[in-house]
Amino acid sequence: MITGIITVVRCSSGFTKKGDKVYYNGEEVGKDFVVLSEEFAKDDSTVYFKMKSIPDADTRTFKALSKNYGKDARTVYFCDERRDVKNLYLTKTAGVYKIQAADATSFVMLGDVYSLYAKDKNWGYFNGDPFEVKDPASLEVIQDQFLKDKFQLYCNLKPIPGSDPASFKMLQQFYFSDKNKIYTFVNTGDVVTIPCQRNSFLVIEYPYSKDSKNVFHIDKKLEDAEVTTFQILGNEYSKDKMNAYFRDQKIEGVDVASFVIDPAYENTTEECYYAKDKVQVYYKDLVFKGADVQCFQAIKFGYTKDKNHIYYDQKIVRNADPGTFEVYDHMVGDADAADKNGRFGKGVKLPVSE
Repeated sequence: MITGIITVVRCSSGFTKKGDKVYYNGEEVGKDFVVLSEEFAKDDSTVYFKMKSIPDADTRTFKALSKNYGKDARTVYFCDERRDVKNLYLTKTAGVYKIQAADATSFVMLGDVYSLYAKDKNWGYFNGDPFEVKDPASLEVIQDQFLKDKFQLYCNLKPIPGSDPASFKMLQQFYFSDKNKIYTFVNTGDVVTIPCQRNSFLVIEYPYSKDSKNVFHIDKKLEDAEVTTFQILGNEYSKDKMNAYFRDQKIEGVDVASFVIDPAYENTTEECYYAKDKVQVYYKDLVFKGADVQCFQAIKFGYTKDKNHIYYDQKIVRNADPGTFEVYDHMVGDADAADKNGRFGKGVKLPVSE
């Protein structure tokens, strides 16, 4: 928070003061302004958030609590700045909102001036919105999206039933524990419990972990997985000496010794899930019927090929030439690929443009 005298330059951010003059982003706004922080200021009649007035705010008792929160004796305010994407220059617009549920007397920040967490005697708050906790008086931020009170942990504003806040510990990114359980995240951001032996639990690499007897994909046990020979292949494929898996699903009929992921996708986050063994090609945990395993390869953006065909989402692209077929890095009009005979969009040949 900037409340003292600093040297003002043209590109300075927020409210600043030099001598008896006050500036906002380097432009003089008047010597009657009182700087409360970079974001908040006031004069005799009005409180401002980034030069937007806060209607009805009591100038005498108003305090800046953080970059987004402020309060007076009666009301708590949440203020932010959003971009208007309807115009070319993405203009930022300041917004000021009264937090109707907040008790101004007991309202305090949780964390530093950049934090979006706060509390009063009744609620926790995030982004100005209240959320329910068992004991607001003891509520505190642990780290990132984790909070706790004396009764339980909270993650992404949701309680973790049965959790022990006193023994909370981060194990590794995406994994944490208390004295009773091991936890991780699903794609929605919700917390789940891993049904593992706590004393032998080890993180392999998210979303895989193990204990002395089992391997887990997120919170699901991999059926018949052999712990000592288990290996991650990539793109959510894995295998051990007996089985191959996609995510938490066993792939039936696999020749494990020759099972590999398609090399085009070894080091990418693109969601095209292909693998093969010496007999057949797989898409996720299913056999890709008809594909020639000897020359099959993934291209990108849903396209794959073998010596006979181009495929899009596992379906043959009619009238496509495998020898000259190329996928564009970006859409060109409605086309995403082309060969010697024409252009294609999402696996369909496009009419010749005149």
